[in-house]
Amino acid sequence: MRAISAILGVILFAAVAARAEVIDRVVALVNDEVITLSEVEEAAADSLSEVAAEPDPVARQQKKQRQLRAFLDAIIGERLVKQEAAKAHVVVREDEVKDHLEKVMAQQGWDDARLGQYLGAQGLTLAKFKDQVREQLLQRKVVGRFLRDKIALSDRDVQNYCRERRTQAGAHGVEAAHIVLRVSAEATPAEDSAIRQKAEEIRDRAVAGEDFAALARQYSDIGGDSGGTLGTVKRGDLADKTLEKAIFSTPVGGVGGPVRTAVGYHIVRAIAKKAAPGADCDTVDPETRNELYQSRLADAMAAWVRDLEKKAFIEKRL
Repeated sequence: MRAISAILGVILFAAVAARAEVIDRVVALVNDEVITLSEVEEAAADSLSEVAAEPDPVARQQKKQRQLRAFLDAIIGERLVKQEAAKAHVVVREDEVKDHLEKVMAQQGWDDARLGQYLGAQGLTLAKFKDQVREQLLQRKVVGRFLRDKIALSDRDVQNYCRERRTQAGAHGVEAAHIVLRVSAEATPAEDSAIRQKAEEIRDRAVAGEDFAALARQYSDIGGDSGGTLGTVKRGDLADKTLEKAIFSTPVGGVGGPVRTAVGYHIVRAIAKKAAPGADCDTVDPETRNELYQSRLADAMAAWVRDLEKKAFIEKRL
């Protein structure tokens, strides 16, 4: 009887172990450390909740895999940085975490009860919050030890960055017009394709020199009476980012599209662009300097991680 019980125990243990392997398996090796599927899923939780809304099961699975792989790559980078920090004896002491937490509470005017309310609202435990603080402090120390000296900014660098940013923003406002061909929510793929083809034909006529406003009055299902004018569109004005991108990426005097939105197909025309307002770039302000510094720091960190990846043993199983 004891023998049978022992055998059953072994079988049960094997089944549980197999189940555990399915639930939480190793998805990567980074030198001598492992990364598990549960770690990746926890990091990607917010993104995965959005993916779950995808109605097509095949597309949903593909999106999930892309998200998991992206977060896995990020975790691998974090592990490599931590390993390099450990080699250089860069550590964050418990008293440093405590001091930082006390400063945060003092700045916010929090007592222990108010901190507990904040953590509860964020879905965090105190231990988890301390882990986040420890990660932030380690990041600062790593930057100071390995990267800070590699990032030098002159006033000219900041001025040039300011000018480039304003040029790209020029794009702050675009006087635009569009021609809209509605597509019914019940339209078949063939009907959708036919409307798109018609939109392409109208676009080609506009590109060839036909009057855009006249084409809008003739064909547009929305705003045709006004020649399709949208007035001056600023970034963030339009709920549909696909349409906004098409407008801002179309050169002045040019015609773009057709682009598909929930309404239908849009052909767009950029009539004029207005430069974004901003400070005089000859004046070096601290905010612009910090923005450029953070951008350079991110580039330096990414380059450093790529270099660490080349030297490390990394095996991905996802």
